Amino acid sequence: PNDGVPDFVADELRISAQGSLPNLEIAGNSLPVISSQLGDITITDYESVGEFSPGLNGVEVFAPAGSVFIVTPGSVEIIGIDAGGSHVDVESLTGSISVVEDPSGFAINSGAYVSLVTFNSLLVSGGVLAPEGQEYRGQTLIFGENATLSGKELTLEADSSFVIDDSLNVTRRIELVSNAGNVNIEGGLASGQLDEIVVIA
Repeated sequence: PNDGVPDFVADELRISAQGSLPNLEIAGNSLPVISSQLGDITITDYESVGEFSPGLNGVEVFAPAGSVFIVTPGSVEIIGIDAGGSHVDVESLTGSISVVEDPSGFAINSGAYVSLVTFNSLLVSGGVLAPEGQEYRGQTLIFGENATLSGKELTLEADSSFVIDDSLNVTRRIELVSNAGNVNIEGGLASGQLDEIVVIA
């Protein structure tokens, strides 16, 4: 039940299910395998007293027919998320988010949208596939060489300054927001004809 009390308290948690995992409340450190073959996965992480490593490390979540939603007070290290449904939403309330590079393909694969929102820094080293749109919000945004900023829509919001280059491949709408810095565009935008571009700094 969605009652604010962890159903599972474990350093490492593995769950495989045929149906949805709609209200998975945990106090854990590592999620090496959480999978639902036919539905959505919703994970709410709670910090437990004396927890050695707050947040979620080694996150690997698979929902080939559904969406994935994760909320944690701590930091998140994403190894792989595969969601054939409409959404991958990950939020860190007080920590950072990192997407680890996956040499074999995309670290995050969504059928439509990806949203990564963090209180602190956001580091995207691995590729992200989200044909409808990508959203990244944090104090600082850092994108590695293998990050893929593409899709119909792209939203980037940071408290600090950030730089984007001509690697963007967006076809409909781009929104770039720096709440306390500058937005630097280097080499133009390789996005063809856009319906809308919004820059706020």
